[in-house]
Amino acid sequence: MKENAYIAIQRQFDDYLERKHLKRTEERHKVLEVICAFNDHFDVNMILDQLQKSPFTVSRATVYNTLELLIDADVVIRHPLNGTMQQYALCCLSTNHTHLVCTQCGSIRKLSDKEQPFDPSIMRKNRFTPAYYCLYIYGQCAKCKRKQKDKDKKERQTKSV
Repeated sequence: MKENAYIAIQRQFDDYLERKHLKRTEERHKVLEVICAFNDHFDVNMILDQLQKSPFTVSRATVYNTLELLIDADVVIRHPLNGTMQQYALCCLSTNHTHLVCTQCGSIRKLSDKEQPFDPSIMRKNRFTPAYYCLYIYGQCAKCKRKQKDKDKKERQTKSV
């Protein structure tokens, strides 16, 4: 991330903390610094892994609490991709995109702009100006579908014997 983009994000977070009368702590800013180093989605474990590489100690609770503040400050967005681990992204890096989420294995495929199943012109028709959108389509990936089909086939064979 470019230095001026990082400074703008840091200023946005500092302004938020001031408006909410919250402390501007070194731990919160270290978490923000680590988050700004990611170029795509990230999760809490990725943040903690990066923090462990630095001489700076930040607890898991502080990471979670700081993420909530960053979400409220419109610096970070939460992606409800699967039930096991929440993923996040910096708002400034968010683009219009779609996720295909397998409900069985948890795999996630991000579709490119050209593959979008959603027509953004719907927004214009409804006089709505979106900043960005993320669409989540939940279902079964080809690999899981094939496994299920094979399992069903074996069950039918054992029942007929």
